[in-house]
Amino acid sequence: MSQTVTQLIDTFFDEKVRPVVITVNKALVDDLETHHHDKTTDDAMDLVVDYKDRLKELKRTAVDGIWDSLGEWKYTLINMGMKGDFDRYIAHKLDPVWETLSKNATEQMAYCVARITGHITDEMHATTLDELKRIR
Repeated sequence: MSQTVTQLIDTFFDEKVRPVVITVNKALVDDLETHHHDKTTDDAMDLVVDYKDRLKELKRTAVDGIWDSLGEWKYTLINMGMKGDFDRYIAHKLDPVWETLSKNATEQMAYCVARITGHITDEMHATTLDELKRIR
């Protein structure tokens, strides 16, 4: 039974959560790129704050979606007193993803700030890592 439920959770993660995570992450990067030439960092920072709030909602939605996808298994696990074990498994599966997305948002924001403040120029942005190493 545990193997079946774990497999269902993993499948939901692979088919439903992973594509959303990829899309959300790409959208943030694309959105922040539109702010690289802003005069201040205010709009970009607002974007990241909103993004991190949306991540919390996405995580809650993903957890709810996983439990909904389990159908009758959910009630069987509740009746057997095993729901908590699978709540921990789901958290173990999802938490690193959301931590990575949050960390990436912070890194992308730092890069955006560096672009806005002129610490990274358009020329530097367009260079490859090897070219940038030679410049330094």
